[in-house]
Amino acid sequence: MSSATAAAQTVRASPTEVTRSNTGLPDAAGDMGPADDSSPASTVLVASPSRHIVRSLTAALLDLGIGRVMQVGSVERADEVIASSVVGDLALVSVTFGPPTARLIQGLCQIGWRRVIALIPTADPGILASALDAGATGVLLNRCATGSAELRPDQADVWALSRRERDVIRLVAEGRSNRLIAQDLLLSSMTVKAHLARIARKLGAGDRAQIVAIAIRAGIID
Repeated sequence: MSSATAAAQTVRASPTEVTRSNTGLPDAAGDMGPADDSSPASTVLVASPSRHIVRSLTAALLDLGIGRVMQVGSVERADEVIASSVVGDLALVSVTFGPPTARLIQGLCQIGWRRVIALIPTADPGILASALDAGATGVLLNRCATGSAELRPDQADVWALSRRERDVIRLVAEGRSNRLIAQDLLLSSMTVKAHLARIARKLGAGDRAQIVAIAIRAGIID
């Protein structure tokens, strides 16, 4: 099937209903993509806030003979898929959704998707570790994001943080000193200081208050 044919054959759907239409990616929220129930090929979910990524991956997958591609363009739509227990063979989930990405990956794994792959914009070890910590069975480097749907700087920086670094930030936000953070996390004060130095470099922050402000804006703490 050619890319042009793939673009013309899109299924608009919610997690509970599938009907045929001739539209492309329906809206910013996104829905299920091309489907052919007579095909024995796999079902793949492509989840990204970037219309460009969703469309290009959908076309490529259909060209490879995938029988059904579900297009998801928002966290809310992904939550609907998870809540409805819609299950397939492979889910491709972009970390450009920001902090909710970990929850989405975990949810898809829990409802039974066979493989959940994180689409990452950079090979930064922190992003790789965060995706795998969330339960992804693998990662796929995807540098094709363009336009306004690209990862915002604060989102990219947050995904470069390790789980331990996020724990440190949460305790800093509670007003804990390095000594108290060390006690809570069973670390030495010097280790906490080193964590804060790495966090500051990753986020481009000048002090503890700025670290917390960036973390709040990115949504990893309230």
